[in-house]
Amino acid sequence: MLQRNWPPACAKLLGFKQRRMSGCCRRSCGNVHDVHTGCNYLRRIFGIGLVFMPLSSPVPRALRHTRAIEIEAFARDDGLWDLDARITDVKVRDVTLASGVRSGGTYLHNLHLRITINRELTIVDAEAASDAVPYPGYCDTIAPAYKKLIGLSLMKGFRLGVKERLSGVLGCTHLNELAQILPTAAIQAYANDVIQTRDGAGHDPLPDKPFQIDKCHALRAEGPAVAVYYPRWVAKVVPG
Repeated sequence: MLQRNWPPACAKLLGFKQRRMSGCCRRSCGNVHDVHTGCNYLRRIFGIGLVFMPLSSPVPRALRHTRAIEIEAFARDDGLWDLDARITDVKVRDVTLASGVRSGGTYLHNLHLRITINRELTIVDAEAASDAVPYPGYCDTIAPAYKKLIGLSLMKGFRLGVKERLSGVLGCTHLNELAQILPTAAIQAYANDVIQTRDGAGHDPLPDKPFQIDKCHALRAEGPAVAVYYPRWVAKVVPG
């Protein structure tokens, strides 16, 4: 199992000397990539710094496969937005595919999906690309089909629309998986930019509650978080 010392910058930030940690959770710290765990391992979050990730300590194990999904949102000069999504699969050992041997550490999948959306979260353009696939010359011919995403709303029946237009032999399983998470990624991108979340203690004259209330367990209208952060919109529970 791979073991390395903490980079000096991490050790200095945390106030302890370099020490060893082992396991199989990948982190990136500066230009150093390492493999480690621990009950509270550290992860670098871009623009935020190091945060504790309190997962339980795993039993002894060895990394075999990594799937990574990344989505970036861009505000365009023409008023539209692009969501650039990417999904990758990498195995640590050589694997024999029908198309040949794929070396460990190289991509089995490296797929890209871009959608362009307007402020109403309707897709006005879409494109896909496949840089690495298990069946070259076959998997990578499906990209034009993703133009069928044009016209779908991310907020109204999007996932059903993807299924109707691109499921099974009509599309790529992994590009479809990537598409499924675009609605929530778009909302996060639009929050406090296109969509005002109305956070903070300032005066809020609008008659309707902020859109995020009652969208998850933490922000349920009768819950303590809403009472603390959105007291105007807290729902009083009537004893039954």
